[in-house]
Amino acid sequence: MKQIGSKNYLGITYRVTNVEPLMGYGKIWFGGNFIGTDKDLIYINGYLLSTLKEIRECTVADFDTSDKDLLFKTLYERLNDHDDFDIHDYLVRGATFTDYFYIFSFRDENYRIHILWKLRQGSTFSDLKNASRAVHYFTVPYIEYAAFFDEAQLEISNYGKNV
Repeated sequence: MKQIGSKNYLGITYRVTNVEPLMGYGKIWFGGNFIGTDKDLIYINGYLLSTLKEIRECTVADFDTSDKDLLFKTLYERLNDHDDFDIHDYLVRGATFTDYFYIFSFRDENYRIHILWKLRQGSTFSDLKNASRAVHYFTVPYIEYAAFFDEAQLEISNYGKNV
């Protein structure tokens, strides 16, 4: 697996199996915990980068982050309120490799990105079967995240040129 950034802070791991189109496997890492699965074949340039971009472009919100479990529960329950159209501003839709996760992100007024996620029940992928079902929470300054995204986008877009 190739790695950009750090699994323990902010990173991605990926393995290319086909250069044209750029396909393979990957995970996004926040603080030592991951989103995604390296068992589901994806378009790396599309699915992996589009999920990172979606998080980078998150909506500004003023949520109380002192209790990550309560915040996740509140956001998750809002998904069932068909009149709550704003909740979709915070829901990360991702792509097929994130289908087994509920992911929310937002940016605060201090330009920090906040990401909360939890593994859904019922995964068939071996790397997810024993993964934690806890709510995970990670925050990073927007400027650091944007620089990481730019680095990942540059490396991945140049992948086929370097092979």
